Amino acid sequence: MLTARGQYAVARVCAVVGLSRSSYYHARRDGDERELRRAVEAIAQEFPTYGSRRVTAQLRRAPYSL
Repeated sequence: MLTARGQYAVARVCAVVGLSRSSYYHARRDGDERELRRAVEAIAQEFPTYGSRRVTAQLRRAPYSL
């Protein structure tokens, strides 16, 4: 794939800039993560022995459903 109006390959541009191609194609998520952070903290306080996988599973359940 070419970029810069078809003059340079994406791989070449990324190499020059020092950026990985996956970072070039990565879709940036603009958004507020405060609600997610509050939900994770609430779960962690309620279930202090839960690890990341169980917290994630809990987030997918009601009332969080994130």
